[in-house]
Amino acid sequence: MLNSEKIFTFAEKYLPRLGYKKRIHFMNPMVPGLTGAKMSASDPDSKIDPLDSAKDVKKKLKKAFCEPGNITENGVLSFVKYVIFPIISGQAFVIKREEKHGGDISFMDYKELEEAYAKEEVYPLDLKNAVAEELNKLLDPIRAKFNSDPSLKKLRDMAYPGGEKSEGKKEGGAAAANCAVDITRLDLRVGEIISIEK
Repeated sequence: MLNSEKIFTFAEKYLPRLGYKKRIHFMNPMVPGLTGAKMSASDPDSKIDPLDSAKDVKKKLKKAFCEPGNITENGVLSFVKYVIFPIISGQAFVIKREEKHGGDISFMDYKELEEAYAKEEVYPLDLKNAVAEELNKLLDPIRAKFNSDPSLKKLRDMAYPGGEKSEGKKEGGAAAANCAVDITRLDLRVGEIISIEK
């Protein structure tokens, strides 16, 4: 079951009753996070953010859980399957290796890579380095556009207030308690709505 499926089903049923139009809900496969557990938006090390620096992408991938031969709980392989191969469709995914370790190896499809990884023909660090290189090639133009357009930074700040922490400031305290409702901290439960009060 997908993580958001229940809330999407709830929304499909109850939004029209509250006067809203039905919405389209995009769902994607649940993939393992980089830390080995499921990917979590609250754990920055379990995911790659499109605005992560190239250095941060490499750092996160370097410490990612990527057990040799493990193809089921492997967030690094998931990035290759669901992000890299769909984008490079028809091109080879190249893992660069020193000659003493067999030299470069390339794969035309994910299944081929998965089989080689399961047989431990691909070393985790080599896979991580190749994924970091491909993800950074993908993210470089996104980061460049974001960093050159102040309106995008403003939009991000409006969507995620307090997301970029200022130097020397800490979260919490009286000021944080008096700020607007933080939707990420709501305790939502499925049930019959009898009344709504402010």
